[in-house]
Amino acid sequence: KKKIQVDQEEIEAKQAEADAKAIVDKIQTEVSASEKELAKTLENVSKLSANNISELVVFNKPVNKIIAVYIATCLLMLPPTKENQPRSNATDEEVDAFYVRMKASVMKDTNFLTNIKEMDYTAIDPLKIKKIRELVVDHPKRKEVWNEKEMEHGNQAAKCLFLLVNAAIKYDELFQKSKPLREQAARADKDLAEKKKELQLKKNMVESIERDLESSRKLLEEKKIEMTNLRSRIEDCNNKLERAKKLTDLLSTENERWHEEITKLAAGAKEIEGSSALAAACLTYSGPFNAIFRSGLNEKFVATMRDSGVPFIPKFSLRA
Repeated sequence: KKKIQVDQEEIEAKQAEADAKAIVDKIQTEVSASEKELAKTLENVSKLSANNISELVVFNKPVNKIIAVYIATCLLMLPPTKENQPRSNATDEEVDAFYVRMKASVMKDTNFLTNIKEMDYTAIDPLKIKKIRELVVDHPKRKEVWNEKEMEHGNQAAKCLFLLVNAAIKYDELFQKSKPLREQAARADKDLAEKKKELQLKKNMVESIERDLESSRKLLEEKKIEMTNLRSRIEDCNNKLERAKKLTDLLSTENERWHEEITKLAAGAKEIEGSSALAAACLTYSGPFNAIFRSGLNEKFVATMRDSGVPFIPKFSLRA
Protein backbone atom coordinates (compact mmCIF):
# COMPACT_ATOMS: atom_id res chain seq x y z
CA LYS A 1 0.00 0.00 0.00
CA LYS A 2 2.84 2.38 0.88
CA LYS A 3 4.55 1.64 -2.44
CA ILE A 4 1.33 2.36 -4.36
CA GLN A 5 1.08 5.73 -2.62
CA VAL A 6 4.69 6.53 -3.45
CA ASP A 7 4.13 5.56 -7.10
CA GLN A 8 1.10 7.89 -7.28
CA GLU A 9 3.07 10.78 -5.79
CA GLU A 10 5.84 10.13 -8.29
CA ILE A 11 3.32 10.46 -11.12
CA GLU A 12 2.15 13.79 -9.65
CA ALA A 13 5.74 15.00 -9.37
CA LYS A 14 6.39 14.16 -13.01
CA GLN A 15 3.27 16.09 -14.01
CA ALA A 16 4.48 19.10 -12.02
CA GLU A 17 7.82 18.82 -13.79
CA ALA A 18 6.07 18.76 -17.16
CA ASP A 19 4.08 21.88 -16.22
CA ALA A 20 7.26 23.69 -15.22
CA LYS A 21 8.90 22.67 -18.49
CA ALA A 22 5.91 23.99 -20.43
CA ILE A 23 6.36 27.40 -18.79
CA VAL A 24 10.07 27.41 -19.63
CA ASP A 25 9.33 26.36 -23.22
CA LYS A 26 6.86 29.22 -23.58
CA ILE A 27 9.46 31.70 -22.40
CA GLN A 28 12.08 30.15 -24.68
CA THR A 29 9.76 30.37 -27.70
CA GLU A 30 9.29 34.09 -27.20
CA VAL A 31 12.98 34.64 -26.54
CA SER A 32 13.93 32.68 -29.65
CA ALA A 33 11.74 34.90 -31.83
CA SER A 34 13.39 38.00 -30.38
CA GLU A 35 16.85 36.48 -30.80
CA LYS A 36 16.12 35.74 -34.47
CA GLU A 37 15.14 39.35 -35.05
CA LEU A 38 18.27 40.51 -33.26
CA ALA A 39 20.44 38.12 -35.29
CA LYS A 40 18.90 39.36 -38.54
CA THR A 41 19.61 42.94 -37.55
CA LEU A 42 23.21 42.10 -36.62
CA GLU A 43 23.60 40.45 -40.00
CA ASN A 44 22.63 43.72 -41.66
CA VAL A 45 24.99 45.63 -39.38
CA SER A 46 27.83 43.27 -40.30
CA LYS A 47 27.44 44.41 -43.90
CA LEU A 48 28.28 47.98 -42.93
CA SER A 49 31.76 49.26 -43.60
CA ALA A 50 33.89 52.00 -42.10
CA ASN A 51 32.88 54.19 -45.04
CA ASN A 52 29.21 53.86 -44.09
CA ILE A 53 29.98 55.08 -40.58
CA SER A 54 32.17 57.84 -41.95
CA GLU A 55 29.20 59.14 -43.92
CA LEU A 56 27.43 59.68 -40.61
CA VAL A 57 30.38 61.44 -38.99
CA VAL A 58 30.99 63.93 -41.81
CA PHE A 59 27.57 65.57 -41.41
CA ASN A 60 28.20 69.06 -40.00
CA LYS A 61 24.55 69.73 -39.40
CA PRO A 62 22.83 66.33 -39.39
CA VAL A 63 19.07 66.04 -39.34
CA ASN A 64 17.28 65.13 -36.13
CA LYS A 65 16.96 61.43 -36.99
CA ILE A 66 20.72 61.13 -37.51
CA ILE A 67 21.33 62.77 -34.14
CA ALA A 68 18.75 60.47 -32.52
CA VAL A 69 20.48 57.40 -33.94
CA TYR A 70 23.87 58.75 -32.80
CA ILE A 71 22.65 59.30 -29.25
CA ALA A 72 20.78 55.97 -28.95
CA THR A 73 23.71 53.96 -30.33
CA CYS A 74 26.25 55.59 -28.01
CA LEU A 75 23.96 55.18 -25.00
CA LEU A 76 23.70 51.49 -25.88
CA MET A 77 27.47 51.08 -26.11
CA LEU A 78 28.64 53.11 -23.10
CA PRO A 79 28.33 52.17 -19.41
CA PRO A 80 25.33 53.95 -17.84
CA THR A 81 27.39 56.31 -15.61
CA LYS A 82 26.98 60.01 -14.91
CA GLU A 83 30.40 60.72 -16.40
CA ASN A 84 29.51 59.20 -19.79
CA GLN A 85 25.89 60.15 -20.30
CA PRO A 86 23.57 63.13 -19.94
CA ARG A 87 20.90 63.24 -17.26
CA SER A 88 17.46 61.74 -17.90
CA ASN A 89 15.96 65.24 -17.88
CA ALA A 90 18.88 66.77 -19.80
CA THR A 91 18.28 69.92 -21.77
CA ASP A 92 18.68 70.03 -25.55
CA GLU A 93 21.99 71.84 -25.05
CA GLU A 94 23.29 69.04 -22.81
CA VAL A 95 22.19 66.38 -25.30
CA ASP A 96 23.79 68.32 -28.16
CA ALA A 97 27.02 68.54 -26.16
CA PHE A 98 26.85 64.78 -25.57
CA TYR A 99 26.31 64.26 -29.30
CA VAL A 100 29.38 66.37 -30.14
CA ARG A 101 31.55 64.44 -27.65
CA MET A 102 30.40 61.09 -29.00
CA LYS A 103 30.92 62.17 -32.59
CA ALA A 104 34.52 63.09 -31.76
CA SER A 105 35.28 59.92 -29.83
CA VAL A 106 33.01 56.88 -30.05
CA MET A 107 31.82 57.26 -33.65
CA LYS A 108 35.34 57.92 -34.91
CA ASP A 109 36.79 54.95 -33.07
CA THR A 110 38.29 52.55 -35.64
CA ASN A 111 36.87 49.65 -33.61
CA PHE A 112 33.35 51.10 -33.57
CA LEU A 113 31.84 48.49 -35.89
CA THR A 114 33.71 45.66 -34.19
CA ASN A 115 32.45 46.78 -30.78
CA ILE A 116 28.90 46.98 -32.13
CA LYS A 117 29.07 43.46 -33.58
CA GLU A 118 30.67 41.88 -30.50
CA MET A 119 28.27 43.30 -27.88
CA ASP A 120 26.21 40.83 -25.87
CA TYR A 121 22.71 42.07 -26.67
CA THR A 122 21.11 39.43 -24.43
CA ALA A 123 22.69 40.95 -21.31
CA ILE A 124 22.29 44.70 -21.76
CA ASP A 125 21.99 46.74 -18.58
CA PRO A 126 18.31 47.78 -18.17
CA LEU A 127 19.56 51.25 -17.17
CA LYS A 128 20.85 51.72 -20.72
CA ILE A 129 17.43 50.91 -22.19
CA LYS A 130 15.79 53.25 -19.68
CA LYS A 131 18.12 56.10 -20.67
CA ILE A 132 17.56 55.47 -24.39
CA ARG A 133 13.80 55.64 -23.85
CA GLU A 134 14.04 58.83 -21.81
CA LEU A 135 16.37 60.69 -24.17
CA VAL A 136 15.27 59.33 -27.56
CA VAL A 137 12.43 56.82 -27.97
CA ASP A 138 9.94 58.50 -25.60
CA HIS A 139 11.41 62.00 -25.77
CA PRO A 140 8.77 64.55 -26.88
CA LYS A 141 11.03 65.97 -29.58
CA ARG A 142 13.04 62.99 -30.80
CA LYS A 143 10.33 60.33 -30.77
CA GLU A 144 8.82 61.98 -33.88
CA VAL A 145 11.75 60.77 -35.98
CA TRP A 146 12.23 57.46 -34.15
CA ASN A 147 10.33 55.13 -36.48
CA GLU A 148 11.18 52.80 -39.32
CA LYS A 149 9.31 54.78 -41.92
CA GLU A 150 11.32 57.90 -41.11
CA MET A 151 14.59 55.95 -41.14
CA GLU A 152 13.74 54.27 -44.45
CA HIS A 153 14.58 57.49 -46.32
CA GLY A 154 18.09 58.24 -45.19
CA ASN A 155 21.57 56.97 -44.55
CA GLN A 156 21.95 53.17 -44.69
CA ALA A 157 24.16 53.07 -41.59
CA ALA A 158 21.64 55.14 -39.61
CA LYS A 159 18.86 52.76 -40.59
CA CYS A 160 20.86 49.68 -39.53
CA LEU A 161 21.82 51.23 -36.22
CA PHE A 162 18.20 52.27 -35.65
CA LEU A 163 17.05 48.69 -36.22
CA LEU A 164 19.79 47.40 -33.92
CA VAL A 165 18.82 49.69 -31.05
CA ASN A 166 15.15 48.84 -31.59
CA ALA A 167 15.95 45.11 -31.47
CA ALA A 168 17.81 45.58 -28.20
CA ILE A 169 14.84 47.52 -26.79
CA LYS A 170 12.39 44.80 -27.90
CA TYR A 171 14.58 42.13 -26.34
CA ASP A 172 14.57 44.05 -23.07
CA GLU A 173 10.77 44.47 -23.30
CA LEU A 174 10.41 40.74 -23.76
CA PHE A 175 12.72 40.12 -20.82
CA GLN A 176 10.66 42.39 -18.58
CA LYS A 177 7.39 40.99 -19.95
CA SER A 178 8.48 37.43 -19.26
CA LYS A 179 9.47 38.28 -15.70
CA PRO A 180 6.16 36.98 -14.20
CA LEU A 181 6.51 33.77 -16.19
CA ARG A 182 10.11 33.40 -15.08
CA GLU A 183 9.07 33.96 -11.49
CA GLN A 184 6.29 31.41 -11.92
CA ALA A 185 8.79 28.95 -13.38
CA ALA A 186 11.12 29.57 -10.44
CA ARG A 187 8.30 28.90 -7.97
CA ALA A 188 7.33 25.77 -9.89
CA ASP A 189 10.94 24.59 -9.80
CA LYS A 190 11.07 25.21 -6.06
CA ASP A 191 7.80 23.34 -5.45
CA LEU A 192 8.97 20.53 -7.69
CA ALA A 193 12.26 20.27 -5.82
CA GLU A 194 10.39 20.04 -2.50
CA LYS A 195 8.04 17.38 -3.86
CA LYS A 196 10.93 15.39 -5.25
CA LYS A 197 12.74 15.63 -1.93
CA GLU A 198 9.67 14.41 -0.02
CA LEU A 199 9.06 11.69 -2.57
CA GLN A 200 12.66 10.54 -2.32
CA LEU A 201 12.39 10.23 1.46
CA LYS A 202 9.32 8.01 1.09
CA LYS A 203 10.95 5.93 -1.60
CA ASN A 204 13.95 5.49 0.67
CA MET A 205 11.71 4.14 3.40
CA VAL A 206 10.07 1.67 1.01
CA GLU A 207 13.40 0.56 -0.40
CA SER A 208 15.20 0.33 2.95
CA ILE A 209 14.96 -3.45 3.25
CA GLU A 210 16.01 -3.93 -0.39
CA ARG A 211 19.04 -1.74 0.16
CA ASP A 212 19.99 -3.65 3.32
CA LEU A 213 19.64 -6.93 1.47
CA GLU A 214 21.69 -5.65 -1.45
CA SER A 215 24.31 -4.36 0.97
CA SER A 216 24.53 -7.78 2.64
CA ARG A 217 24.84 -9.49 -0.72
CA LYS A 218 27.62 -7.16 -1.77
CA LEU A 219 29.39 -7.71 1.55
CA LEU A 220 29.21 -11.46 1.04
CA GLU A 221 30.63 -11.13 -2.47
CA GLU A 222 33.41 -8.90 -1.17
CA LYS A 223 34.30 -11.45 1.52
CA LYS A 224 34.38 -14.22 -1.08
CA ILE A 225 36.69 -12.16 -3.23
CA GLU A 226 38.80 -11.32 -0.20
CA MET A 227 39.06 -15.03 0.71
CA THR A 228 40.07 -15.89 -2.86
CA ASN A 229 42.70 -13.15 -2.79
CA LEU A 230 44.06 -14.40 0.55
CA ARG A 231 44.35 -17.92 -0.78
CA SER A 232 46.17 -16.62 -3.83
CA ARG A 233 48.55 -14.62 -1.62
CA ILE A 234 49.19 -17.67 0.60
CA GLU A 235 50.02 -19.73 -2.45
CA ASP A 236 52.26 -16.97 -3.77
CA CYS A 237 54.08 -16.75 -0.40
CA ASN A 238 54.62 -20.50 -0.34
CA ASN A 239 56.09 -20.38 -3.84
CA LYS A 240 58.40 -17.55 -2.82
CA LEU A 241 59.52 -19.42 0.27
CA GLU A 242 60.28 -22.48 -1.82
CA ARG A 243 62.33 -20.43 -4.29
CA ALA A 244 64.13 -18.65 -1.46
CA LYS A 245 65.06 -22.01 0.12
CA LYS A 246 66.47 -23.26 -3.18
CA LEU A 247 68.47 -20.06 -3.61
CA THR A 248 69.83 -20.30 -0.06
CA ASP A 249 70.94 -23.86 -0.66
CA LEU A 250 72.66 -22.90 -3.89
CA LEU A 251 74.49 -20.00 -2.26
CA SER A 252 75.67 -21.90 0.83
CA THR A 253 78.91 -23.05 -0.87
CA GLU A 254 79.47 -19.59 -2.33
CA ASN A 255 79.73 -18.20 1.19
CA GLU A 256 82.92 -20.19 1.84
CA ARG A 257 84.45 -19.21 -1.50
CA TRP A 258 83.63 -15.53 -0.93
CA HIS A 259 85.24 -15.71 2.52
CA GLU A 260 88.45 -17.16 1.09
CA GLU A 261 88.51 -14.58 -1.68
CA ILE A 262 88.04 -11.74 0.80
CA THR A 263 90.93 -13.08 2.92
CA LYS A 264 93.20 -13.20 -0.15
CA LEU A 265 92.22 -9.71 -1.22
CA ALA A 266 92.79 -8.36 2.29
CA ALA A 267 96.29 -9.89 2.40
CA GLY A 268 97.03 -8.64 -1.12
CA ALA A 269 96.01 -5.11 -0.14
CA LYS A 270 98.94 -4.97 2.31
CA GLU A 271 101.39 -5.76 -0.51
CA ILE A 272 100.18 -3.05 -2.88
CA GLU A 273 102.59 -0.34 -1.69
CA GLY A 274 105.74 -2.50 -1.87
CA SER A 275 104.80 -4.12 -5.18
CA SER A 276 103.97 -0.69 -6.66
CA ALA A 277 107.36 0.69 -5.54
CA LEU A 278 109.20 -2.28 -7.11
CA ALA A 279 107.26 -1.91 -10.36
CA ALA A 280 108.00 1.82 -10.47
CA ALA A 281 111.73 1.20 -9.87
CA CYS A 282 111.92 -1.41 -12.63
CA LEU A 283 110.05 0.80 -15.12
CA THR A 284 112.17 3.81 -14.25
CA TYR A 285 115.70 2.33 -14.16
CA SER A 286 115.69 -0.93 -16.22
CA GLY A 287 114.63 0.51 -19.56
CA PRO A 288 118.04 1.13 -21.19
CA PHE A 289 119.55 -2.26 -20.21
CA ASN A 290 119.41 -5.80 -21.61
CA ALA A 291 117.53 -8.69 -20.04
CA ILE A 292 120.48 -10.03 -18.03
CA PHE A 293 121.25 -6.67 -16.46
CA ARG A 294 117.57 -6.07 -15.82
CA SER A 295 117.31 -9.41 -14.00
CA GLY A 296 120.20 -8.38 -11.76
CA LEU A 297 118.62 -5.01 -11.00
CA ASN A 298 115.35 -6.74 -10.23
CA GLU A 299 117.06 -8.99 -7.65
CA LYS A 300 118.71 -5.98 -6.02
CA PHE A 301 115.42 -4.04 -5.87
CA VAL A 302 113.68 -7.07 -4.27
CA ALA A 303 116.50 -7.51 -1.72
CA THR A 304 116.39 -3.81 -0.80
CA MET A 305 112.59 -3.87 -0.41
CA ARG A 306 112.84 -7.03 1.76
CA ASP A 307 115.42 -5.35 4.00
CA SER A 308 113.12 -2.29 4.40
CA GLY A 309 110.38 -4.54 5.81
CA VAL A 310 107.69 -3.21 3.43
CA PRO A 311 105.42 -6.12 2.34
CA PHE A 312 105.27 -6.99 -1.39
CA ILE A 313 104.35 -9.89 -3.66
CA PRO A 314 106.69 -12.81 -2.71
CA LYS A 315 107.50 -13.81 -6.28
CA PHE A 316 107.73 -10.33 -7.75
CA SER A 317 109.01 -10.22 -11.32
CA LEU A 318 108.72 -7.66 -14.11
CA ARG A 319 109.89 -9.35 -17.29
CA ALA A 320 110.68 -7.36 -20.43
